[in-house]
Amino acid sequence: TQANAPHRNTFRKNTVENNGWQESAGYGFIIDSPAEEVVLEDNIIRNTEGKFQKTAIYISKNGLPVKLVNNMISGHEEGEIINESQSKQSNKP
Repeated sequence: TQANAPHRNTFRKNTVENNGWQESAGYGFIIDSPAEEVVLEDNIIRNTEGKFQKTAIYISKNGLPVKLVNNMISGHEEGEIINESQSKQSNKP
């Protein structure tokens, strides 16, 4: 619910790499709640060759866009951001 969502969280200066395994796709970050003011800043979000992290940021139909600031994102076969929500993700990785 909106009241219980993890609002105003910032993830800064992390390396998120190669999540998932062969039987199950992985994601760098999954946004699956209506959390407001979530910030991803100065992170490295990557998938290296032969690994299973399919996308850097997955926003489900329940999620809201996140603010992206100066992240390095690379190597994801399904794209850097998948946004299934009704809201538009307007920030650049």
